[in-house]
Amino acid sequence: LGEGINGEFLIDDNKFITVTTQYVNSMISYDPVAKNKTTIFKFNTFPLGANPQRSLLYDNGTFYSSTSVGGTNNLGVVFSFDAITNEYKVLYNLTTSAYSLGDFTKMGNMLYAPANSGYYGGSSTQNYGAVFYIDLTNNAASFTPTTPGGAGAGPVGVMVPTNNPNELLVLTTSGTGSYVGGSMTRFNTITNSFYGIPTSYFGSNTFPSYLTKTSDGRIFATTEYNGTYNQGCLHLQSVGTKTSFKSNTTGRGPNGAIAELNGKYYIATRYDGPGSGTEGTIVEIDPANMTLPTLKISLKQNDGRRPTGNLMVTNNKIYGVMASGGKTETNSTGDLSYVNRGTFFSYDPSVNLYTKLYDFTGIAGESPASLILAPTGSLLPLQFINFNANKCNTNQVCLGWETANENNVSHFEVLRSTDGINFTQVSKVTAKNKATNNYSFTDNISTLTNSANIFYKLKEIDQDNKFLLSETKLVENK
Repeated sequence: LGEGINGEFLIDDNKFITVTTQYVNSMISYDPVAKNKTTIFKFNTFPLGANPQRSLLYDNGTFYSSTSVGGTNNLGVVFSFDAITNEYKVLYNLTTSAYSLGDFTKMGNMLYAPANSGYYGGSSTQNYGAVFYIDLTNNAASFTPTTPGGAGAGPVGVMVPTNNPNELLVLTTSGTGSYVGGSMTRFNTITNSFYGIPTSYFGSNTFPSYLTKTSDGRIFATTEYNGTYNQGCLHLQSVGTKTSFKSNTTGRGPNGAIAELNGKYYIATRYDGPGSGTEGTIVEIDPANMTLPTLKISLKQNDGRRPTGNLMVTNNKIYGVMASGGKTETNSTGDLSYVNRGTFFSYDPSVNLYTKLYDFTGIAGESPASLILAPTGSLLPLQFINFNANKCNTNQVCLGWETANENNVSHFEVLRSTDGINFTQVSKVTAKNKATNNYSFTDNISTLTNSANIFYKLKEIDQDNKFLLSETKLVENK
């Protein structure tokens, strides 16, 4: 699957989807019934963005998120990924005005995200962050800067809607005076501006990290510190600390959004817990009496450690990912790259059962980011198992690819680009429609001597004209 989990898994026909953030950056799906994974897309071309760190947002057949590096300015990109065609698009190249984005929230045709970094007024010394927003009708993007003396600075996590249809709540991490540790502040999506007095504020060294709006309409912030024991808390909007965490009893540093199941709240902590070698926990909280969380699971190395992203509820179970830990043995050749890459797990509260479903190995990435649930039937069954493009002599590039599960496939188009964005067809290859299939094509590039980089991808076209795009391959034309 890859390693370095840092976002969400999303479910499609009881399959989960996540992005991996280290070693190999990939978007992958995992089927917990068949116990297999499929690499959907690899972030392996720097101009198109690399190292995705945030959760995927799904809306009307399309995933949205951002990368942390790559793109025109090497500050990351905002991208879309079509769940039907597997087409990846760069919507916007991030700039110094707003980057290091949090998770996206969609309001109408607009995407909003907190930007933890952004240079206010173009000044290289005023890196206070911003609210970033992009219009999906034309991909026009802009930002509203934050300042320490106003709404607070360094916004993080995700923006959540309030009871006002034109309002989002923003979580900032620093400020001045009463807001020295940040605040929950209001953002108007009509004027794209902050307004009013923040509804909650935090003391110094609190480190708020994420907002959740629960089913009863309450809005909570998770904090890494603060609370009764200064080891993290759930902070209720306009009220203050409701639940405090303690290192040796519940674990510390609650992480991500609150999950709800059968009238109870569940959340993971990233650090410590009771017993030697514990590195994170899963706790249960009664919404009617939130003072003390109830420890449910203590996490050890083999379980996976450092829960990350948001917990996901489906089929009366809770699912999530770990940023590290898991498989500790090496393979037959002693390759240590298979160690400590993170895990995917389920938790059944009815029997208090934790099950490790998958160990990330690094082959397609590591350190998964978070977990989300995709719509039924969003991904085509055909799989690109391997796709390679290499220069085989001065004027030729040799391409080869292997597929599985071909059914009703018409043909493949070989697409080429010199900028990684605009592709043209250079060949058409008839499909074989067998269980596994191998193809090859040699491209003449004698007319491209002035192009330093050449990009290739494959377009699989079904008999009913549906299509699927492969990952993009970069060939250096030296």
